[in-house]
Amino acid sequence: MASPTNESHFNYSNKSSFTLIENYIYIYQLNKYVIIPVYPESITDSLGSTFSEENILSRTAPIQSYSNSGPRRVQFTLPLHRDMMNSFNWQNNSFIDEIGKELKDDYIDTLIRYLQAMALPSFKAVEAASSKYNRMVNPPVISCRFGNTIFIKGIVSGDVSVTYEGPIDANGKYMQVNIIFNVVELEPQDAESIAKNGSFRSGEVALTAGLHKSMER
Repeated sequence: MASPTNESHFNYSNKSSFTLIENYIYIYQLNKYVIIPVYPESITDSLGSTFSEENILSRTAPIQSYSNSGPRRVQFTLPLHRDMMNSFNWQNNSFIDEIGKELKDDYIDTLIRYLQAMALPSFKAVEAASSKYNRMVNPPVISCRFGNTIFIKGIVSGDVSVTYEGPIDANGKYMQVNIIFNVVELEPQDAESIAKNGSFRSGEVALTAGLHKSMER
């Protein structure tokens, strides 16, 4: 099972701000900052290139013509266990007031809902200026950081899969929940930036663009 994050990264002395935690997801279309209290069980970071082949008469190898590279794809496998929430500080999440009490929801239930919402667009930003027949889509874009290993800003591609596993707690909730999702990078890259920053690229750009402002209270 994945290890919980180190709570020493929180700044408890000042509730209006806090030190950037290592594991988070920022959901742009909802303007929500989600703290992930565990490290993923596994992360698969893939980036490839495409060449077109042209066979030449009497040549033992075809001519390789470069076509394109990417996009970068990262798959996260995220195990969540309700017992880990007992010692977790919720104060720095931007959805802390939205935990449903009527269904005896906890942080895990709310976290699942927002992770599922990552795959969907938002229409709220344009409804006031557009008719219901001519609405633009605010697509699902997120930024993910896990430790000092992975940072990616991109779109959620494919399924957000949630698997529930026993045992069952006193509130009728599954204790173990596994979530798998894929993120495809938006920004183009070159060999120099990858050689310098590797899997942690684009993090500085996202933060200086104002991501950290969403964490202020």
